[in-house]
Amino acid sequence: MGNLGSKPELPSEPVVEAHTANVTSLDYREGVLIAGSEDLTVSVWNVKTSKLLYTLEKHDDVINFVDMSKTLIATGCEGMWTFFILSFFKFFFF
Repeated sequence: MGNLGSKPELPSEPVVEAHTANVTSLDYREGVLIAGSEDLTVSVWNVKTSKLLYTLEKHDDVINFVDMSKTLIATGCEGMWTFFILSFFKFFFF
């Protein structure tokens, strides 16, 4: 069996930080990462720059589902769906 190489060094400090509780769901599309959390927010990141672009706060419970398309972000928590229309977010798909 061949050597797979050494493990990469992990940074001792977090590279990015936005949530105050556990991240429960993730989705990625074309350089944009969205993360739902137990803190009732969704963070939207530019992966190339590690910049937090937006924090979406219209949730009443832990976010357990996030999904992104070219036209919207859908988030889900217990008994509720929330949709954010991407035409309001000019950072997408540059």
